[in-house]
Amino acid sequence: IKPVNPNQILSSLKKILNHKSLIADKTTQNYQQQFREISQSLLNLETHQDWSDYFKKLMYWELELESLEDSSMFQVFETQMKEANIQFAKFIENHYEHWMRGNPGPVFSRQAFEKFVFPQIKQHQPTLLLMIDNLRFDQWKTILPELKNYCKVIQEETYYSLLPTATQYARNAFFAGYTPLEISKRFPQWWKNDIDEGGKNLYELELLKEQCQRLGMERPMSYHKINQLQQ
Repeated sequence: IKPVNPNQILSSLKKILNHKSLIADKTTQNYQQQFREISQSLLNLETHQDWSDYFKKLMYWELELESLEDSSMFQVFETQMKEANIQFAKFIENHYEHWMRGNPGPVFSRQAFEKFVFPQIKQHQPTLLLMIDNLRFDQWKTILPELKNYCKVIQEETYYSLLPTATQYARNAFFAGYTPLEISKRFPQWWKNDIDEGGKNLYELELLKEQCQRLGMERPMSYHKINQLQQ
């Protein structure tokens, strides 16, 4: 083993620590420069796409600021995020019923399969659909670097959840291609209300098969639901 002078070790440690400090300072400086623009743009969001783009920007800064040891700037961001959530709730309240009546709006849970997944299947591409329950966009961005070791991200899309956003409604709507109300009317044998006993998402495969048949897809499929790490 080559002898190492203690001063060399100290010098190397200083370089590492200084590098981290420089990164933190640069991140803080960049956010401070963006703060006014982010706050100002919140006042000018008019469409569902505006809100999607704005949310992605907020998630970027959340991940950047979370990694800093000094939490003071993250506390500033949390205030900004809280105000954005308040304004987004008002936006949804003002537009949701209008969208549910069939007027132009964002892609919702019930339209996501037909919009994003089915076109791949239609091109006769082998397709793996991986659904992760309760996965937020910031969590997706966190695990994305690991996934890139196994696949290439060609396109990234977002869609709006139906209300309420609980698993019972969101997942069933995705697999069926219908709203929960439509599912309960068309397939009462596959739907359970909140007051009913038993699992609320036991017929996802049946709903998915029905949607695929409705879309004209005649290809074999398999369905596997993993509830535990050991499965």
